[in-house]
Amino acid sequence: MDTPNFGSLKDAVALALASGYKIIYDQRYKSLRPPFNATGAVPLTEWPGLQGRNGGGYEYAFDSLTIIARPTLPPNHGLNMRPKDNKETLDVLRQAAEKLKEVGPTVTFLLGGDDLLTQA
Repeated sequence: MDTPNFGSLKDAVALALASGYKIIYDQRYKSLRPPFNATGAVPLTEWPGLQGRNGGGYEYAFDSLTIIARPTLPPNHGLNMRPKDNKETLDVLRQAAEKLKEVGPTVTFLLGGDDLLTQA
């Protein structure tokens, strides 16, 4: 299985649009009250992506069926990214994983090809 290439939201959306997708399903947009949106469908061109917490952000990858969003460390994370040995490397990785959890979860969003939002 190939590892997806992560980059900007703009790049991931552009790739999805070029592949014919028009909508993305995001649980945050589900609503059973007017205006109804039982599937969480959002026009891909209007989707804002995710906001990270604690100064972190998100990077995105398009994998031909979904857009994957994963958190990134804040610029001022304070971790020693040049560990001197294996023990220190493991400690840095553990700390980085904890800081990434504070930024937010990794989320996979399903894409749709038909513009269901404009159908009556």
